Amino acid sequence: MSVAKDKLFIDGAWIDSQEKKTIEIKSPIDGAKLGSAQIATSEDVNKAVEAASSAADKWGRTHFVERAEIMHKAADIFEKRFEELVNLLIMEQGKPKADAQIESQGCVNYFRDAAEDIKRLQTDMLPSIDPKKRVYTIRQPYGVFGVITPWNFPFDIPCFIIAPVLASGNTLVFKPAEQTPLCGAKIVECLEKAGFPKGVVNLVQGPGEITGEAMSANGEINAIAFTGSIETGRRIAERAGKTIKHLLLELGGNGPVIVLDDADLELATEAIALSCYMNAGQVCNAGERILVTKQMNDRLTKSLLQKTAQIKLGDPRLPETTMGPLIDETVASKIDSHIKDAVEKGAKLTVGGKRATGFPTKLYFEPTILNDVSPDMLISREETFGPVCPLIECENIEEAAQIANQTDYGLMSSVFTKDLAKGIKLAELIKTGTVAINTPSNYWEGRLPWGGMRKSGLGRQGGIQSIISMTQLKTIILDLG
Repeated sequence: MSVAKDKLFIDGAWIDSQEKKTIEIKSPIDGAKLGSAQIATSEDVNKAVEAASSAADKWGRTHFVERAEIMHKAADIFEKRFEELVNLLIMEQGKPKADAQIESQGCVNYFRDAAEDIKRLQTDMLPSIDPKKRVYTIRQPYGVFGVITPWNFPFDIPCFIIAPVLASGNTLVFKPAEQTPLCGAKIVECLEKAGFPKGVVNLVQGPGEITGEAMSANGEINAIAFTGSIETGRRIAERAGKTIKHLLLELGGNGPVIVLDDADLELATEAIALSCYMNAGQVCNAGERILVTKQMNDRLTKSLLQKTAQIKLGDPRLPETTMGPLIDETVASKIDSHIKDAVEKGAKLTVGGKRATGFPTKLYFEPTILNDVSPDMLISREETFGPVCPLIECENIEEAAQIANQTDYGLMSSVFTKDLAKGIKLAELIKTGTVAINTPSNYWEGRLPWGGMRKSGLGRQGGIQSIISMTQLKTIILDLG
């Protein structure tokens, strides 16, 4: 397997960092060393920003058709290197092959979509109270765009953001998660081959407290898109606020899934299992809280037990595996603590609840069902990010909505009912950026508006909405004399 370069990519060249300190990358599958990544210091970040700033005016003025051609070239390269992407994703993130194939295809799709979206960007001609005036609007790039992405979808999320950033005429300083830097470097390798002009694409690696902090504080970065935790998002916002940066923040979720008395049991079970166990539960719009009516609770639990028994935990390189390992010990320990807290406070451990044995690492976690969960437990209030299905019993639709909104998060939720009126009522009551009715809480289409309410983030992305969020509106007034 070809491993991505371990250097930084700045101003069109792969270079060493100032201090040449590295992060060692081990596979969560078996602990094998995959490679290393050099940590970018604040000086390295400044150098990358200088390169991006120098290239910004020319790239921003490059005609959108020419930009779109390069975007399509990038998509072609992702397509040609598809198997290479899939294999690296499996080894570095621990994703089963079928899921890794879907995610890797996203690299191709996002660049093709952004190439076409920029061609369809429309602005307004506005009426003026002065008959001699003509008023119209245009959209222009912000300039240097910093992009900081997480480890759970190390191809999908970066490409979802980077493609419209570049198509919109911004230049890029990209910091992938320190847990999956090889995937980040692989993206930049492909973009280098596509022929983006020197300085348009720049890669810096390293932990958030070093490299991410330097990006947030740099006054020449005009905008930052970040996906990750509320805590990190708050730190970025605080530092970015001092230089008045434009921010796009997606800060995770604690997504409620509501199952009413009249729900289609089979449909709800399939959706909940997918939303709780996909990517070992390491998904921002996972089913983190299952709110089920008393009448439906026993039936749903029994059905979920049958579905959970079908999960094949194991080596993600094997075709029969449906759930692989967690990314690292930090994530695994948090799941341990959430389950321990829930059981101590009265939750019933119905199945799973511990690390699986007989695997090369301690990162394989049993798919878990918890019953009698209450809103005061950590697993209800925080983002667990693991293969856990916590069931909270509720009396009726009003209590379900009340419990659903007892959280700082507001990313995505779902409702299962055969009564469309009830579904719409709940969709309007729940304070999340997206509500899915009779659809899994982790349903995803990259072209739909995406973002959170409350502390789950700022701004919206997806399809043409990304282009809008990554450009500034300018009004031009013309006097005809």
